[in-house]
This record gives sequence, C-alpha cells and structure tokens, in this order.
Amino acid sequence: MIVQETRIKTSSGHKAVSRHVLSGQKNEAIRVILGNDYLLKDWMKEARRENIRYGLRHIAFNPAEPMTDAQLERFH
Repeated sequence: MIVQETRIKTSSGHKAVSRHVLSGQKNEAIRVILGNDYLLKDWMKEARRENIRYGLRHIAFNPAEPMTDAQLERFH
C-alpha cells in the first residue's frame, strides 16, 4: 500500500511539506487524521531543540489500491 516514505530533515523546516501534504495539487485525496500546520511547525521546533536530524516523515499511499478505514488506523 505504501508507495513512498520520505524523512524530512529538520533543517528543511515544515513549510514545504505542509503545503504539499495539506493542500498539494498533486494529491488525489487528502485526509488529515491528526495534526495541522501548527503541529508540523511545533514538531520541527522540538526536533531542532533535541538535535534530531529528521523531524517529520511523509508517507505516500498508492491511490490505485483501496484501503479501508481499519487498515489506515493501523498506521497511526
């Protein structure tokens, strides 16, 4: 079901991934289960504070394969 997983470097900040994930035109569908732009920013700030190299992880699902809500819940 997963097409791609990308770790986002803390030094990159949250803005680009936030725009892509929350309102990207290339996304067939966006379903936010938990979080928002403020939380992405806050997680990156915390990662910088803790000297963590990667602050976020972006996971892209294959839209050609159906996924039930129960399957999606297992990722969270």
